[in-house]
Amino acid sequence: MKAESGFKPYSLGIVVENKPRGSDIVLVTPIEELNIQPSGNIKEHSNNYSGNKRDLGDNSFKTEHSSKNYIRAKWVPYGESNRLSAPDVYANETIMIYKFANVDEYYWCDVMREPELRRLEDVMYAYSNIKSGTNAFDRNTSYWVRYNTRDKYIHLHTSNNDGEPFTYDLKIDTGTGIVSIKDNAGNSIELTSSSGNISLKCTNSINLEAGNSINLTAPTIKETCSAKTSTGSGVSVSMGSGVVSTQAVNGIVNNTPVVRNSGNVETAGSDRANPNLNAVP
Repeated sequence: MKAESGFKPYSLGIVVENKPRGSDIVLVTPIEELNIQPSGNIKEHSNNYSGNKRDLGDNSFKTEHSSKNYIRAKWVPYGESNRLSAPDVYANETIMIYKFANVDEYYWCDVMREPELRRLEDVMYAYSNIKSGTNAFDRNTSYWVRYNTRDKYIHLHTSNNDGEPFTYDLKIDTGTGIVSIKDNAGNSIELTSSSGNISLKCTNSINLEAGNSINLTAPTIKETCSAKTSTGSGVSVSMGSGVVSTQAVNGIVNNTPVVRNSGNVETAGSDRANPNLNAVP
């Protein structure tokens, strides 16, 4: 006959008090073992027992013992090996209690779906990024995601310990109203909902490409650069030295100190460039 495992379900349990944040330990009453409970808060009830016993020398001594209607149990990620944080169970939630043989130690995992009882949570899942060896992975050697309704954010992180050239962090901070994407090379994109701003920071170039058109509309458009080049439909504009060159037949150039004209090109405002004039100071 095949031997059975000593690790077995012990009882369904009712959580006595909200699990402390960051802890794996809960206080729970095993309702299948202690199915008759006094009214009121379970944690406030205890039974004290006293009596007399005799030792091997036939000497009498007093004994005292306190009994409670709940036990301490440690979380095990039963079927959820990638989950790093214990479920944030609250008072009166139902959990499953496990026990190994006759050892007076207890373990628990969540078993029921009770949305009317569950409240704010902090949940973290991690996936190892270590190729070999026996070292435990951590936040710097794993890909992980954290869902945190307590502190109001969702955070996705990738590590670069296995040869990846960069790390990436995507964070949706609902507490401050900021969504950001960052790498470890100094590049970032940030949306700030309160101010309506989108900020881009790149260490090299920002490239925009569209199959039809790119439209910019704003009361004020500011540009700061040492050189600017625009190319399209025969138009080439170079800025930075105070000179604008045009080769288009129907191009329009605004507010330039020097215009070199090679065709029917007009400047905005009251000034008009003569098509037969090569330079207008």
